[in-house]
Amino acid sequence: MGQPQFVHLHVHTDYSLLDGACETSELLDEASRQKMPAVAITDHGNLFAAANFFNVGFATANELNVALAVFVGKNR
Repeated sequence: MGQPQFVHLHVHTDYSLLDGACETSELLDEASRQKMPAVAITDHGNLFAAANFFNVGFATANELNVALAVFVGKNR
């Protein structure tokens, strides 16, 4: 059996509203350099990074995943 591959599934980009400073192109370059088969972004409160992530990411062989962390509160 081969070496298991590691994939980041919870990464915040510089578009994340609460935290994160990773630029999408740098994230994809590093994932390719480390031969990761996939990479995901999970920003807080918006999907602003998604367009750039997919536009830059289609040039790589990585599987691309996008998620969104939202906070829902009861309106009183």
